Amino acid sequence: MHRDKILNKIKESGLVFITIADLKKIADIENDNSVYKTAERMIEHGLLRRIKKDLYVPVFYTPKDFEIANHLYLPS
Repeated sequence: MHRDKILNKIKESGLVFITIADLKKIADIENDNSVYKTAERMIEHGLLRRIKKDLYVPVFYTPKDFEIANHLYLPS
């Protein structure tokens, strides 16, 4: 699936923070290596930002520091 289509599906889903598992479902990719490579390419093209390993944010959303902290440290 093309990166732009994946980004549109992310917008439609309403997800703010995206994990590799989310990306795998959204892009309908079965191979784990392919999902990681897709995420890497989306970062290179400026479509996703990496917050930490396995946690990404689409560029159309800018989370507040408190939101990021909630996802980095569980339970909050």
